[in-house]
Amino acid sequence: MRGFTFLRVRGIPIEIHASWLVLFLIIFQGVMGRFRGPEVALPTLVAMATACSLLFFISILLHELEHAFWALRARWQVERITLYGLGGLAWVRPGGPYFSLRTDFQVTAAGPVVTAVLILVFGATERAGEALGWPEPVVDVAGYLTLMNVGLLVFNLAPAFPLDGGQMLRAWLARRSGDSEAAGRTVLRTGAVTGYALVGGAIVLLVTGMLSAGFTAAFAGLLILFLVARYSTIASPTAQRSSIEVVGDLLQKSPVVVPAEGSVTDFLDRTARARGHSTRAFGVTRDGEVVGYMSLGLAHQIPAEERESSTVLGAMVRREEAIQLDPNTPLEQALEQLQDANDHGVVVEDGRVTAIVLRQAVAEALLEAADARRGRSELAGLQW
Repeated sequence: MRGFTFLRVRGIPIEIHASWLVLFLIIFQGVMGRFRGPEVALPTLVAMATACSLLFFISILLHELEHAFWALRARWQVERITLYGLGGLAWVRPGGPYFSLRTDFQVTAAGPVVTAVLILVFGATERAGEALGWPEPVVDVAGYLTLMNVGLLVFNLAPAFPLDGGQMLRAWLARRSGDSEAAGRTVLRTGAVTGYALVGGAIVLLVTGMLSAGFTAAFAGLLILFLVARYSTIASPTAQRSSIEVVGDLLQKSPVVVPAEGSVTDFLDRTARARGHSTRAFGVTRDGEVVGYMSLGLAHQIPAEERESSTVLGAMVRREEAIQLDPNTPLEQALEQLQDANDHGVVVEDGRVTAIVLRQAVAEALLEAADARRGRSELAGLQW
């Protein structure tokens, strides 16, 4: 869905698609119909409709720019921003092979936050205009923009791809289940259901004579169905990678954590043994932050008679002492780094420890990858 590039912000091409004209006309006609009356002169009415259309255009542009700026802050690549009939789309890609679901959620949520701020700004402008006696058309425009942005926010947070709500749901489901492909399929289904529901609602609105609302719903529904069909691969950004190549590919959830103030005895009795883990490491938290990791092996290094009085904080491997890995660290490099690291390393994203990685897991992943490559080579030699 390419359009005409009319602006660049921080090197990001801003495109406008031809379908934006449809949304412009819908807004223009909606304002004309709402405020038409004998007391409103035609030039004033046209000016109000034009102002609402252009300011809503700017609102959507700010929404998409915030997506892009958060992506740049996370060192992702931003290809372009396209403004089209449904609103806008920021085309972003992770900066490395590892796809961080946490960062994906933050980048996606940034846009709705801007829209919420704009609702407050336009709403406050309307209230201030009423209190200070501003011209009625100015107050009406601010009020109409408030309503349009409320509608945009509610619609955009619907749990359906490709809307922001659907993409945030995808990230949440993938982080919770560890299955990005299943999460992608779920939001594709909710997107299709939303599209068909809008088309069905549009038919009802048109039959009952609510033409403006009917055409708007039909346009939005058909565009969602088009995007679901055409850009379905976006719904599962990790699905295209079939092999495990970097440390981040081994990570599915945040580490299980234990408090730093607990005793080693509590750790052994209530945490490690209760969970049945013999080699797994646990993140250690202090003031809500992971400051190191603890394992059964480390606990057993403490003499039995001292475990009740010894804290996890004193027995753990501190973050600054541990091997620190980036999610995009290749597995071969990670295995080398973990040779003399008590079998464990910490994965750091955005300055925070998000996982504990086991050397054995890295070695097993490398063996599986080697087996997969060998299998593909044998298949390639067969005649079909």
